Amino acid sequence: MKLPGVLGHGVALAQDESGRIVIRLFVKDANVADLPTDVEGVPVETEVTGEFRTTPNCGKLPTVQ
Repeated sequence: MKLPGVLGHGVALAQDESGRIVIRLFVKDANVADLPTDVEGVPVETEVTGEFRTTPNCGKLPTVQ
């Protein structure tokens, strides 16, 4: 999916705690328009995250001696 304002997507449990599987779209801001409500019958939910940023060495674990 390449939609304007969508930064990423994933599979998650519904935010309403119903246990349903949904496609979660991570969006830059709440003003993103024209997003699908479902994809091939799977509900779509959005989560406003803002821009993603990387942190230098965020995945580097210290060495244990």
